[in-house]
Amino acid sequence: RRPPTRDIRRPPAADRSLGMSPGCTPALLLCALALPPHACSRVEGRRAAKGALRRIAVSSCSSVGYLEEQLALDAAQHLAECAAGFHRWPTIADAVDEETSLRAARTTPHSVHSDSVVSPRNTPFLTRELVRMTEEPVLAAEECAAIVREAEARGEAVGWQSRFTLQASSSEVLVSHLPLASTILASALPRVAALAATLLPGIHPSDLRVYNAIVVRYDAARGLDHMPGHGDFSLLSVNIALSEGHAGGGTWFQALGGESGKTIQVNRAGHALVHAGSLWHAGARVDAGLRYVLVLFLHCASYVDHSTRLQTRAISCLAAGEISAALRLLQLATEVNPADAENWLQLAIAHRRNGDRSLAAEAGRTMAALYAANNDHGFAGLYNYACDLRAIGSLEDAACAFAEV
Repeated sequence: RRPPTRDIRRPPAADRSLGMSPGCTPALLLCALALPPHACSRVEGRRAAKGALRRIAVSSCSSVGYLEEQLALDAAQHLAECAAGFHRWPTIADAVDEETSLRAARTTPHSVHSDSVVSPRNTPFLTRELVRMTEEPVLAAEECAAIVREAEARGEAVGWQSRFTLQASSSEVLVSHLPLASTILASALPRVAALAATLLPGIHPSDLRVYNAIVVRYDAARGLDHMPGHGDFSLLSVNIALSEGHAGGGTWFQALGGESGKTIQVNRAGHALVHAGSLWHAGARVDAGLRYVLVLFLHCASYVDHSTRLQTRAISCLAAGEISAALRLLQLATEVNPADAENWLQLAIAHRRNGDRSLAAEAGRTMAALYAANNDHGFAGLYNYACDLRAIGSLEDAACAFAEV
């Protein structure tokens, strides 16, 4: 059973996504991508971001449509994030051609049960193999141990916190606060990028950018032993195991396996799990011991998930009580990616808060259909959908909806 929102690894009030050329329709957004593959080198990235910001300033005073305006706003933030990521982690682009590219680690793929779990045709992945586990390490065991020691020293000095994931059930430190870990990761990034790019056809590893990197610690003795269901604010997420010897743990995915999902455990230090960031997942409970994981959140310089960024901004508007703004953003998000049940869930919430239970039920109906198609069971969403149906007098439909909760 999952909570009603999936933004726990997204900044709480950020403006993020990619621009769209005039005349391009929302149905084409997931394929028509305007950013050049290498737009986010240090200099070019800064110039592109500044140029995009200037264009936004002009468009906000002109007759540019709301859709184009919002996507341009998202484009500027995406470029800025990619430029910042390249400035902090430039070694990710070291493999600039096929001759110098490193061979990706051998992996075992895991397939989701639908061609449209994260988006129509699972764009931009265009496959059901949205999860891969390595059969060989991407970090050496001694490197993993060194990262754990440095993270523990940092945690002892300033305290283990949860400022990025914002969870009370686990803790983390930023890799940017760990000098040795940063050096180790910088050296490994070309290998990690080669691994991550195996999920993206036609994307070169050097096009990837690190949005953030953290070391997560699960501590069974203190009850900081899991992470609730969520989707990441990233195109790709990479989990590298740093420790062994704990009991339990792993990453649970709703879309793998049957109705109860599937947990994949990476129990050998240095081995990794890479997955589509928006794929609904959770940190499975650690029953005993300590589990350490290095987690990387990756963007792609030439692709932006408009739907996720519009939805994230809408959630921030809802939190601020800006219902009308949230409704407009969520309407766009459902047009850009009608296969994302979370968009329809959030749209139902916005209509409900706006006092329109009929429109809330309409959005909830699409959400419920997507849940059914994807073997998903969002308790809060289905329960509130049933309540909306009851509120508008559709008692028979409400009874059926309550039965699915």
